[in-house]
Amino acid sequence: TGLIVERTTTDPALAAAILARPENYYVNVHTAACPTGTIRGQLA
Repeated sequence: TGLIVERTTTDPALAAAILARPENYYVNVHTAACPTGTIRGQLA
């Protein structure tokens, strides 16, 4: 268990698009042990 916080910057237009239609985007978490992806979550 735990919390990992990592931040990144993005283009303001992309951020606005995600906020306007989050259902069109997802988060995919990759690790060294699972480089193809270990968790995928659809935004809503």
